[in-house]
Amino acid sequence: MQRIAGPDFRSALRRYASPAVSAGWARPTRLVSGLVLFVYVATHLANHALGLVSLEVMEAGRLGFLALWRSPVPSVSATSP
Repeated sequence: MQRIAGPDFRSALRRYASPAVSAGWARPTRLVSGLVLFVYVATHLANHALGLVSLEVMEAGRLGFLALWRSPVPSVSATSP
């Protein structure tokens, strides 16, 4: 396969990227936000799976998930600017 003439993607990205991207903190931020979203979706789907057992079990699981997501750390991190 033949390469197309012109600058490659990485050099163009370096040239036009914001200072935040080139500072090196954007990648860890994306990783942390992706992990938080993954854990949220996983617990949400786990709660649905508990509903397959019974509504009582689902309600007990919901209380546990709410205790996790309404604790101080996720609440503060979700509402901070």
